[in-house]
This record gives sequence, C-alpha cells and structure tokens, in this order.
Amino acid sequence: MILRASKSQNLLRKRRPKCLTITLLGDSGVGKSCIALQACCSQFVKSYDPTIEESFTHTIVVDDQRHDLELLDGSGIREYYTLQDERVRRADGYLIVYSITSRSSFDYMTALHAQVRSVRECHIPVGLDKEAAEHWKTGPIMLVGTKNDLESDRKVSNHEGHVLARRLGCQFAEITAKDHDQVSTVLSDTVRMVVNFRLKVSLGNFASETEQHYSSKAAHTGGCRNWARKHMNVFSFLKRPPRTAKTSAASIDSKPSSS
Repeated sequence: MILRASKSQNLLRKRRPKCLTITLLGDSGVGKSCIALQACCSQFVKSYDPTIEESFTHTIVVDDQRHDLELLDGSGIREYYTLQDERVRRADGYLIVYSITSRSSFDYMTALHAQVRSVRECHIPVGLDKEAAEHWKTGPIMLVGTKNDLESDRKVSNHEGHVLARRLGCQFAEITAKDHDQVSTVLSDTVRMVVNFRLKVSLGNFASETEQHYSSKAAHTGGCRNWARKHMNVFSFLKRPPRTAKTSAASIDSKPSSS
C-alpha cells in the first residue's frame, strides 16, 4: 500500500522551518549529556553512561520564533575523530564544553575550535565570496564552562574563560547543568547566534559577534529584530521614491532661460 500525503500536509511540511542542529563537543565527563538531557527533559542525571554518539530533539521558542533543535552529543573520546568530524559537518552551531573543575578539559578547547574550523573549511557553500567564506569557517560557537556550582573544586577561573572566548572569537557562558534556566539561556543565545550568522552571511555584514556580545549582552534579548534594526541602512534604498522622467523634465523646464 502506498500512502500519499494530503495537500494540506504538504503545505505544512513546506512551511515548517529547517531543524537547527547544535553539536556539543568536549572531553568525557564535562557535562555535555547533562546539558542535553536538562534541555530536552528538564532533568539532571548524575551518572550517565558515555556513548559514541547520542542525539536529542528539542523545541525552543526564541524571540517569538519556534525552532526545532537536534542536539548531537558524543562521548568525548578523542579517538573517535571520524564521528566527531561528521557531527561538526552536520551542525549549524556549536557548544564547545569544558568543566571548570578540569584544567585539561579547558586546554582541549583550542584544539576543538581548530577542528571545527578545519572541517567547515572543507565544506564552504558554493557561491560565497572570499570574506563570507572566511567568516563561514568559524561558524557560531559558544564556549561553555560547566559545573560552576562546584566553586570549591574550581581549577579554571571565569576570567580565563572570557579571555579564551575573546581569543577564539566565541561567545562565553558558565553554567551548571542542574539549572534548567541556565541551560535554556545558553541554548537560546546559541540559536540567536545561528540565525544572526545566516543573516550576516546572506547580507555580507561581518561585524564581530564576539565584540557585540561583550559590549552589550543585553542586545541579544532582541535577537534578529534588534540586529536588523541596527542595520536598516542596508535596506534604506528601498524607501527612496523612484525618480521618474517627468520629474526630471519638470525640474529642467522650471529653470529660468539664460537667453
């Protein structure tokens, strides 16, 4: 039996926005799975068996827009480079995650950032100019320090996280996966980054996302709408009244004759 979708089902399918894929990268035990489970199930799991790859789905509303998310999480085992490259290639945005209680997981962030850039460089969309292609290589990345509830065990300062994020051109957040609101805020900010990134690539405006983030974090509350308002000069030419031949002729005729 062949089942055919109705016309209304097809229309709904066409209108549904593309699912955004967010990949979580980082060492084993830093809390990537805890972030995904807290986001999708509103629960914190202390002990979670590491896996080669796990996928979670979640729906989030950001700036009055509904987004279907796929969260790709891996075990963090560094030997699984092929699978990790595939997760990087599929992603629209990234959370590169370390634990504030682990110096080695923090030191690993630079290598992960380089891996994201290397993989994306091999999959630059056709048609981008040189500047857009360079911007594409990095992509929307959020550097996330987890376990900030374990202050007595801290090995990486908050300042170090900010400094590294600036150097890598990422946004930065410190959270605990036990707090649903903190996890939701990080995901919302990452979705905004992805949406803004797509706008910038399409419009050719490559102002530093990192500098915008640090100069005024409140600017993110408006999401795309605020970003568009700030850059309305791009569209200002649409508001100019057309100059017609009649107007030009009238202005010429109205000039006094020199004779």
